Amino acid sequence: MELTMKTNSKKMIIPSDLRARHPITSAAAIQLTQHRREIIEILEGRDKRFLAFVGPCSLDDSGAIFEFATKIEGLIGEVSKQVKVVI
Repeated sequence: MELTMKTNSKKMIIPSDLRARHPITSAAAIQLTQHRREIIEILEGRDKRFLAFVGPCSLDDSGAIFEFATKIEGLIGEVSKQVKVVI
């Protein structure tokens, strides 16, 4: 049996070009740093919360990701003391 895979022939953008095209605000950068710090603290055992990675398997459809995040936003707030949810 032979397996074949469909591939998308789009050229991938390198991270530095992506950052140049879509810079984040200073507020977003601060928030990102805080989330990363919390994840590190959980992984190193200093924060006793569970860590849950949730969401769509692919980031191809930004609309679907935004819709998913909007739908679970309330739940994330409810469990935030027990679980760090990462989308």
